[in-house]
Amino acid sequence: MTAAEPVRLPTVRVYRDSIGEWRWQRRATNGRILSDSGEGYKNRADCINGMRAANGYNGYQLTTGEQ
Repeated sequence: MTAAEPVRLPTVRVYRDSIGEWRWQRRATNGRILSDSGEGYKNRADCINGMRAANGYNGYQLTTGEQ
């Protein structure tokens, strides 16, 4: 008997781009980009609000990072 594999959720990565603006990318469990912000945000809170407006509040794991 093998151990059950953990359930993987799609991820949304919130990060700063090369000019210091905040962006997000939603990725499928296979790593493929499903959607992105399409524009930079001046502050992180606006970026997260935009991400939630586009993707809802459920069904993904939020990650953060600098690029």
